[in-house]
Amino acid sequence: NITCILPVYLSNRTIQPVCLVGSSQVSLFYMKQNHSSDLQKIYRKMKKDGYSFSLPSDKKELYTMDQNIKLYQSNIPKNVIITMWRYTGISTFSKKRTDFVSLLDGEEYEAKYNSLFHQYYLLFDFTDKIQQDKLIYYDIVKKKKKYFHLAPKIDYDSYINGFYQDKIYVTDNDKKKQYSISLFDNEMNEMDGLYFLEKDSFQLMGTNHFLKEKRFFQKNLHNSFGNDLTYENGYYYFIKDGDLCRIDSKYSSYEILFHFDSISTYQVHQNSILFVVDDTLYFYSDDFEMKRILESDELRYNYQNICDFYQY
Repeated sequence: NITCILPVYLSNRTIQPVCLVGSSQVSLFYMKQNHSSDLQKIYRKMKKDGYSFSLPSDKKELYTMDQNIKLYQSNIPKNVIITMWRYTGISTFSKKRTDFVSLLDGEEYEAKYNSLFHQYYLLFDFTDKIQQDKLIYYDIVKKKKKYFHLAPKIDYDSYINGFYQDKIYVTDNDKKKQYSISLFDNEMNEMDGLYFLEKDSFQLMGTNHFLKEKRFFQKNLHNSFGNDLTYENGYYYFIKDGDLCRIDSKYSSYEILFHFDSISTYQVHQNSILFVVDDTLYFYSDDFEMKRILESDELRYNYQNICDFYQY
């Protein structure tokens, strides 16, 4: 029960078809994963009628070993830089270059509070095990490391909530305070309460309710579409029975982008998705299809917030 609609514009110009399996809208990559022979039949029929579209590639993927990682470097989009936490610093991977930079003196196994803000990789210094007095920000494009000095100092277990209007928001659970940081203006200001960002709405929350759990902007959302949603650029993203789904916030029907039995974690920027399955990191976008980026045994055990990407 498959239906595909191919939009045709003036001069017979076409874009990618929109497909339904039953009542569910699905991406072409989902069709390739689960209904490959049907997709081939649809392609041949449309080509016979004088129309065409691009099928997901079956080209063999080549890899090299880099920093003990199996890297599929040619699969990285030309406008993307991938980051991966490596205990003391980060590896960065682009289509033409790979690097490693040390950012800490000691080792930090987890990267659960590290963040990527525009082209800046952010993490706290971790030197003092009681308080934080420095925020490290590393420019992954210009390859430069800088410090933002925190005043006042914040508790060791403080974390970055997220970003809003070019500011970084940090919560100190011990002091029950939230701060905004502007790297560009070199300013740190205490907020008049604890705020959470959902969609494009910046909302003041009650202190006790806010501090019940770690609050990350645009993530772990709960609404009529379901639980544990991520919001990005007008869409909600969520996992349902192994399907990674996307739904326009204005509508009630969702699109299935792809399926894996065990998606460990994912990141969304500008409607492109970086995600981990077992030991493999994949990249997906509507224009780029889906490609594996790297394989590392480390991802089987330590995957939360380990990888991210900057798209320019």
